[in-house]
Amino acid sequence: MGRAIYLTRNGWEERVMKKQINKRLCIIIFAAMLFSLLLNYLLQIFQAEDAMRAGSQELFWQINQILVQNEKEVEQIKEDFAKSCLVNAKAAAYIVQNKPDIINDQDELQKIAELLQIDEFHIFDTHGNLYAGSQPKYFGLNFNSGEQMQFFLPMLKDRSLELCQEITPNTAEQKLMQYAAVWREDGEGIVQIGMEPHRVLEAMKRNELSYIFSIVTADKGAVICALDPETYQVLGSTSSRFIDK
Repeated sequence: MGRAIYLTRNGWEERVMKKQINKRLCIIIFAAMLFSLLLNYLLQIFQAEDAMRAGSQELFWQINQILVQNEKEVEQIKEDFAKSCLVNAKAAAYIVQNKPDIINDQDELQKIAELLQIDEFHIFDTHGNLYAGSQPKYFGLNFNSGEQMQFFLPMLKDRSLELCQEITPNTAEQKLMQYAAVWREDGEGIVQIGMEPHRVLEAMKRNELSYIFSIVTADKGAVICALDPETYQVLGSTSSRFIDK
């Protein structure tokens, strides 16, 4: 009878030990699963961050390439437009010199402006006074009439100069114009032409943030912002809710 009790107690201890081992195994397995899940979660986060970083670098490169290319195109268009202005100024000066009678013929001067496809056609005397041209409303102005017109003052001292001004608001109406001026070959005055820089301004718009953000490709849900480097204010964004914040 004593032996039977001993065997039963031994079996009970074995069962207790097995339960403890199973419990510890469950805890170890559960901990391993949690660790595995946590590790997998962290790996996914790191992979997502790496993918986002790589995608962002590609996007920044794309934006930079657009800006660089657009800037090159703008500079080329500006250069071509300036050359066109000077060529038209020389053509106008040639016509005035060879047909001096047209100076007093307003209709003829207007026809020449239309023929050369220029917006303004001005004739100055040797002192820089505007006395004839396609725009009578400007008669009486001179090279001292405003900051914009003062750009051409050096021509009064150096008759070899041929000047083409950058795009700037004109003196009379603050309208964006590009002016070019040359001396007549006979030295009897200066001929100036003015052209509205529509093509240049359109090209410059391609470097504006609104245009850049309209053509870049980004992942769905991604937001691109351009920040002021000093104030960190959002100057432009693919999402309007961030602008000026």
